[in-house]
Amino acid sequence: MSFLTPTAALIAAAATIPPLVALYLLKHRRRPLRVSSTLLWRKAIEDMQVNAPFQKLRKNLLLLLQLIILAAILFALARPVTRGQSQESQRIVLIVDCSGSMRTNEGGQTRLELARKAAADLIENAAANSAMTIISFAENAAVVEPWTDDRALLRRAVNGLKQTDQRSRLESAMQLVEPFAMRQVAREGAAPLSVYVLSDGRLHDTALPEVKGTSMQYVRIGAPETQNNIGIVSVDARRDYRNPQSIQMHLRLNNYANQPATCNVTIRVNGVVEQVIPVSLAAATQDAAASQSMLVPLDITGSALIDCAHDHEDLFPTDNRVWLKIAPPRQLNVLLVSEGNPFLNRALQAGGTSWMVKLKPDVYETVNPDSFRREGWDGGKALPIDVIVFDRYRPKTLPPIDSITFGQSPPIDGLRLLPPHNDAEYAQALLDWNRRHPLMRYVEMDTVEFVLPPRLQLPDEAELLATGPEGPVLAAVQVENVRHIVAAFDLYQSNWPMQVSFPVFISNALQWLALGDQIQAGRSYRPGAAAVVSAPPDIKDVQYAGPTTLNSRVVGPRIVTPTFPLVGLYQAAPNLPPPADQLAVNLADSIESDIRTVDHISSGTQQIATTSTSRMIRRERWRWFIWAAMAVLLVEWLVYTRRWNI
Repeated sequence: MSFLTPTAALIAAAATIPPLVALYLLKHRRRPLRVSSTLLWRKAIEDMQVNAPFQKLRKNLLLLLQLIILAAILFALARPVTRGQSQESQRIVLIVDCSGSMRTNEGGQTRLELARKAAADLIENAAANSAMTIISFAENAAVVEPWTDDRALLRRAVNGLKQTDQRSRLESAMQLVEPFAMRQVAREGAAPLSVYVLSDGRLHDTALPEVKGTSMQYVRIGAPETQNNIGIVSVDARRDYRNPQSIQMHLRLNNYANQPATCNVTIRVNGVVEQVIPVSLAAATQDAAASQSMLVPLDITGSALIDCAHDHEDLFPTDNRVWLKIAPPRQLNVLLVSEGNPFLNRALQAGGTSWMVKLKPDVYETVNPDSFRREGWDGGKALPIDVIVFDRYRPKTLPPIDSITFGQSPPIDGLRLLPPHNDAEYAQALLDWNRRHPLMRYVEMDTVEFVLPPRLQLPDEAELLATGPEGPVLAAVQVENVRHIVAAFDLYQSNWPMQVSFPVFISNALQWLALGDQIQAGRSYRPGAAAVVSAPPDIKDVQYAGPTTLNSRVVGPRIVTPTFPLVGLYQAAPNLPPPADQLAVNLADSIESDIRTVDHISSGTQQIATTSTSRMIRRERWRWFIWAAMAVLLVEWLVYTRRWNI
């Protein structure tokens, strides 16, 4: 034990102890009194014999208690401290982890709150001439407080450290420390920087650079026994290649406790519960978590918000819930090659086209087919074509663009249009159609009739959609990832355009062609990333409100958000069309979800020493002596009142 202000205590002792002792050396002066009896003469004579300015110091319990009280107060004034590891360096760097795992609950406090307290202890108990700087890190690092010896500024900076849900990357913090360390190395005889890393050790860095001129210590935040957590560590949604309306959502849950656990996973689509799935997880081992994956089929045609959450109560709720924003079918740029067909024109417009241009067959043949994919066709307007619709026309060449053909067959190897048989009936109805194919979804063709429709000769890879008395009349063919839909009959020679099923079929066809190459259906972001989404015209300012408010920039046709600090669902203001109206931010990270603390971290080939705040700081003990003085004062008061009563 040592003292911070021993001189002040000695001065106070010299000023208080002698007067206290002198009070007990002084003799009380007696007043003469007349008495009616000589029985008291003997006592009066004794008093007269000792009536002198000073008397011999006698044993006195009150004096002893008062000396003990005074000594305790003097010890408190001297500010006694106990020390562990001394801090000889005069330049100290505190690196505080503010990543997602630091939100773990440790007995009613988060790990970040514990890290703040540990940093405050270091600041309070550092040597008086020490300069300190504070660096926070998560996905990126930042200097929170530059070099200073002002303890008030340092404490304010520590209290202002903000929790994030981002990943922890210590390398970015080490890059900020390196220039300071190099300056310290350049100073002859200067001690190395004392660098304290306050973290639970859950780092994404595979290897940390070794920074010369530093003496690094790892302060482990969090109890080693903290492990109760089940986290959703992976979420994804993909469309079925054959059936784009079908969503296959993949979830993976990890259990990090050393005991088996069970929970229920609830899946909601646009706020409505779709499924509740019970899950049983084995116990984790020391080296790996217990994991379980699940594949959840969902039927979603347009835009939707999927919300998944489990009901297990654990110490890290951040990874208990995830969201996915399902993008709506992409709006297509369509080129219609026709002499004129109002039925087809209206059905295409109602089916969800973004932009449509019409060309007559003779004009179409004068245009370079490569320009449709590269530049589009609208008087030089740069809009590439997504789908070409041929009405009763067979092109000489077929560009590598998805197409729909009515009343003809495109030039595809193995695909031919054959005439009907000589004895065919004039009016025919379909015999059968593939009701399971996504193109025929909600398409009822019981009352559809055709006038002597030709039949199709199909290649082996073709998918048959509908069959008439003469043979196949509707099919889908894929050539090198390009899809083509072929209908043998002429729409003008059929009552199908007058049926409700015709615009439904056109809508299905556009969705099938638009979504066929969009396998990734769900959209979400991770903390620390920024979102770039399409901006509607005339939008200048966009805010996303969620766990925090993000002011986004509009750069041309794109909205660019700041990096997301926290997990949650962010809503656009003003309202935007899907999927830009809502942005889902999920942790979904197996490293951050593993809340078990790490014993050691290393920098380069050197392992960083692990320490604790109780061994590396000094602690003042003056409060002990104040409480002791108050306790003895109570005893002294009891003794005094007892004597006075006697």
